[in-house]
This record gives sequence, C-alpha cells and structure tokens, in this order.
Amino acid sequence: MIRLPPLRQALTVATALFAVAFFFWVGVEDTAVGPVTALGAAAAVLAFGQAVRARWGSRPLSRAEWFILMSLGGAATGLGVAPATALLMAIKVSLHGHAYPDYSPQAVIGVFTRAPLWGVAGLLVGMGLALLGLARRRTELP
Repeated sequence: MIRLPPLRQALTVATALFAVAFFFWVGVEDTAVGPVTALGAAAAVLAFGQAVRARWGSRPLSRAEWFILMSLGGAATGLGVAPATALLMAIKVSLHGHAYPDYSPQAVIGVFTRAPLWGVAGLLVGMGLALLGLARRRTELP
C-alpha cells in the first residue's frame, strides 16, 4: 500500500506563489503565449494536487490504484492546461481595456490545438512519477 505524503503546507505555499505570479503577470503588458501557458500549466498542476489531497490524502492506495491515479491524473492535468490557459487569457483581455485584445483568436485556438500533446505529455509524466513512486516504495520495504 502506498500512502500519499502530507502535502498540505507545500500546496498552500505553491498556491500562494502562483497567486503572486498571476498578479504580477496580469499587470504586465505582454502578448507572448509562453508565460500564460506556463501559468496555465501551473494552475492545472495545482488543481490536480488539491483534488488528490482532498480525495485521497489520508487513504492508502494499492500499487495499481497509485499507477492509475498518477497516469490518468497526469493525462487530465495535461488536458487541463489548454482550458486553464484560455481562461487566464480571457481574464487578462477582460481586465485590460485595449482597442485590440492582448491575445488574438488565433493564439487562443493555437493553445487548444496543442491540448492533445499536453494530454500525452501529462500522461507520460504521470506514468513516470508513478513508476518513481513505486520504485521508491519498493526500496523502503523491509
């Protein structure tokens, strides 16, 4: 059985750092897609971390449950990057009252066209983390 480490304090600090980065990013006049995509990825990872902590935080998981949770959670997190990025783009556009939006419709569509790649990348990262967790757990067994 695998028990998740207590991540309450780490998730709180990570969420606070995300909030600081978000408020800094909103105030900067920037039309680059890279920073908003990084913030969208961070938001998706934090959402997954908070959901896992809330649902499975104190419950021990079998090896199969751990592998499935991390793999599918990684894929869901990867797929969540595109909507999170689009939401952040919409927030920034709505807060800045320009005649032309900070992000063009082509930029938003471009983010969504990369969603399958983000999903595959998240799946692979989740599987890698699951295997690392299993290998680490195997070395800790008596």
